[in-house]
Amino acid sequence: MTPLRALALAIPCGWLLAVLAYRALGHTRAGPYLVVRCGVSRRQTTVLRGDALIGLTMRKSILQRRLGLVTVNLSTPVGERFYSAPDMGTGQFLVFSGEAAPELLSAFMAGPGPDAGELFEKS
Repeated sequence: MTPLRALALAIPCGWLLAVLAYRALGHTRAGPYLVVRCGVSRRQTTVLRGDALIGLTMRKSILQRRLGLVTVNLSTPVGERFYSAPDMGTGQFLVFSGEAAPELLSAFMAGPGPDAGELFEKS
């Protein structure tokens, strides 16, 4: 197989995997539970009680910074060390974090402040 044919095959396969990965993403709050889903070949759905969270960590890769996305790590004292909710928009992050752990973030989200877009464009 020539390199050109390999490239012609790899590009559509890459786009297909990207679309499937996007469609498999999900995160929501259902009553007292947080539900996070991701994965292409091995889909993983995690359900956590909201009161079991002990911390939230936000992480950005270079590509995520350009696209305005973040990965949120939900820290828990049981099970895995943390569970990830990848490729969340910055506005979604603020809403999801506020719903997921309002007592953890109340000190940081109290009072009027900058818009979410302004907050993350500077970093």
